[in-house]
Amino acid sequence: MKIKILLLSIFLYSFSILTFSQFGPMSQFDPNGTIRNQLSLQIKQQLGPNYSFSYFILDSMLYKFSIYGELSDPYGTLKNKVLFIAYPAYNGDSTSDEGNYYTRPDSAVIGFFGNGAILWRSQLISITNVDTNVFGQNYDYGPSAEIMTTADINLDGRVDILLMVGGYYITNLWIISWDGMTGEIINDFDPANRTTKLIGVDYFDLIDPNGNGIKEILTYWPPNEDTTVDAFKYPQVNISTLPYVSFGWNGSKYGLWNNTVQVGLNQFLPANRLSGSVNCIVNKDANDDSLIYSYSVSSQSTSHQRIEEFYLEDMSKEIKIFSPEEWWVISGFDSTGIRWNSFWPQISVHPGTTESGFLVKSLMVPSIIQYHLRGETVRIAYGPDLNIFNYSKIVQDIRTNSITGYSTAPVNPPSPFVPLNFLDTLLNFDQQSLNLGWIKNQLTVNKYNTYFDTAISQLQQNNIAGARNTLNNVLNNVNLDSSSNLTSEAYALIRYNTEYLLTKLPNSCLAVKLVNSSNINITTGSLQYYDSTWQNAVNNNDGTFLVNTPRKKVNLKMTYANCTQTLSNVPMGSDTVVFKTVNTSVQLLDSHGNPLDTGTVQFYSGGWLNFGTTVNGIANMELLPITYKFRMTYANVSIDTQQNIGINPNVVFQTVNTVVQLKNSLGTPIDTGTVQYYAGAWRSFGTTANGIVNKELLPNSYKFRMTYDYVSEDTTQNIGISNTVNFSTVLCTISVKDSLGRAVNNADTKYYAGAWREIGLTSGGTAAKELLPVSLQFRAKSGKTQQDITQDLSVNNLVQFVLP
Repeated sequence: MKIKILLLSIFLYSFSILTFSQFGPMSQFDPNGTIRNQLSLQIKQQLGPNYSFSYFILDSMLYKFSIYGELSDPYGTLKNKVLFIAYPAYNGDSTSDEGNYYTRPDSAVIGFFGNGAILWRSQLISITNVDTNVFGQNYDYGPSAEIMTTADINLDGRVDILLMVGGYYITNLWIISWDGMTGEIINDFDPANRTTKLIGVDYFDLIDPNGNGIKEILTYWPPNEDTTVDAFKYPQVNISTLPYVSFGWNGSKYGLWNNTVQVGLNQFLPANRLSGSVNCIVNKDANDDSLIYSYSVSSQSTSHQRIEEFYLEDMSKEIKIFSPEEWWVISGFDSTGIRWNSFWPQISVHPGTTESGFLVKSLMVPSIIQYHLRGETVRIAYGPDLNIFNYSKIVQDIRTNSITGYSTAPVNPPSPFVPLNFLDTLLNFDQQSLNLGWIKNQLTVNKYNTYFDTAISQLQQNNIAGARNTLNNVLNNVNLDSSSNLTSEAYALIRYNTEYLLTKLPNSCLAVKLVNSSNINITTGSLQYYDSTWQNAVNNNDGTFLVNTPRKKVNLKMTYANCTQTLSNVPMGSDTVVFKTVNTSVQLLDSHGNPLDTGTVQFYSGGWLNFGTTVNGIANMELLPITYKFRMTYANVSIDTQQNIGINPNVVFQTVNTVVQLKNSLGTPIDTGTVQYYAGAWRSFGTTANGIVNKELLPNSYKFRMTYDYVSEDTTQNIGISNTVNFSTVLCTISVKDSLGRAVNNADTKYYAGAWREIGLTSGGTAAKELLPVSLQFRAKSGKTQQDITQDLSVNNLVQFVLP
């Protein structure tokens, strides 16, 4: 029994039907009992009066369903023949001609009967092992015999009959080679006890891992090895592929030979030893607007395998699929394809035959897709006590272990739909059809290419009526060419795609173009129009666009340089709508109106984008005439402004002359002070000369730092409001007294600014120095006595020490 991945209910239902029609009583094919009576008489005369038998009228079985394999008569030697198995009735019970299914015989004879006589019969073979103790239970079902296959499986010019004889679980396989006159048992068997050495569980399967046409026989090895193998006196098996074992042909017998190719768990066998093709005819459904894709699968007579599986790639889910008959099963193929696989080998596509009626119904347009054809194979080996299924491996094997070709199948049309792009697709279909042999000659290809090129030109010129007329000429010609120059595939591609295109063409088009300030076309823009959703207009890639919509008015959205300009309620008509950019200039001037370099300019459109760097104080760029935010960066400082360049395309940034002053406590300018400003880091501003330093800066709020005599003071000021930044020192006075309040002279005074800096020796108990008004640490030392004080000079500039 070949394992399939199917619903259990379907499997059981099908099995009951097929078993009855094939292997049930033969009375339905021998209604008067003539064959039965003649065979019964011959058996009793040659074997004895107490023999029962089962028989198979081969003419009634050939070319019908088989759950095991092929039932054929390749050399015409089975015509008017009957295969029988005769066995002694158990304890004399029942000599029914049909055999008693509850007897327990220990031996049998296999033979051929025809023209009223037994033509050949085998020696007595042992069938004592048909009622083996399995899993600790005795099954009392008597000898059952089923024909697995009738075919020339070893290519020796004789038909081989594979007869399965077994009880409830364990099955014996006997192979009879028949030339029309005499038979020969060609399975390996034990001559001592006359038992076959071909034994399996429930099923056997014919495989061809070598690809030489000579079949091997795959079966599932009995799991209860200790009892089963010993009971059958079968040689010990040591095969790495267990629980599977393959019996092979050694030139004279089928058996377990050392050179037999063994097939193991999860191993795929070759499924591409065949030659075949797929034909597709597409017709409209008479009841609705859908198309019916009718496939036929052909296998050439040179194929070494039947075609059991047919796969179509790139199949959308929005389709309806119909099987050719109930014994072909439809299932998904990864995420985008579908497949048909035959439920039983007899309904697969045999070499030299064609199977039709694989139907797909869909509203979608035809396209060129790839198909896969696979021969019979064990897809993934697994047995009754295993639960192994790897779908990804199956999908991979489908694509690599098959023969492939191309056919037509429904696919979703492009969305958004662009007529010019769709015409390019039709041109591509023409060339592919010629390459695939679907269009018979180059002259025919040229004719349709001319039609499609003309339609493209007409659409670009907004000549919708002309394009419609051209496409109708395509439909007229495709019907004329269908009988001679086009196959059914090319006919479907050209006709139904052209018809679909005609349904999508509007009554009129709107021409749109994008130009710069010098009226030169800009080719890097994109246009959308609103028709329920924003859709892409036809881009001719030369700065012009076509809008195809049945609406009378339309909203347009032009995108250029990441910026968008929208026009609303534009009438559809013959006038070309123009989007025009403006030459936007961004200037950087100093406080005297002189140009400055190098300022870096950006503009904002979803993010800050590069505009350019000023040269001679100016940077230029073509932009759509809308409102933008611009950013100027100069001397590491940035400032933003917003402007509608449709009103004024000139954007001006101007620096201010920033003055930083340093004065002492009397208001007198002093040097030298070092000035910095903060812009991401502390930047150099300059050094005072006559108490002043200047720099051009963008009008913004800055933090400034003055450093004088190693002491730094910071201040923040918006130079757009006031461009003069003032720093002033204070006269820091150090007073040193003793504990009795007396002035201490010659005391050494210092302040800390990165290191201890000198103020001087006290005179009259005091010392003084101009310092910036910040918090500092001070020190006074007299003799061995020293004292430190921290004081904020901006609060109190008198620092008093009392030395003990």
